[in-house]
Amino acid sequence: MHHPFVSIIVPVYNGEKTIAECIESLLAQDYPKDRYESIIFDNNSSDR
Repeated sequence: MHHPFVSIIVPVYNGEKTIAECIESLLAQDYPKDRYESIIFDNNSSDR
């Protein structure tokens, strides 16, 4: 089966408490690791 290359874009704002779970979920996917990229960006959060 052909898997297209996909980009997963995750905007984050004050997500310190939830970002680890989000990343773990992305890494646990069955989709081939060489067929996707994860782009996680933050814009001026007030948490760490």
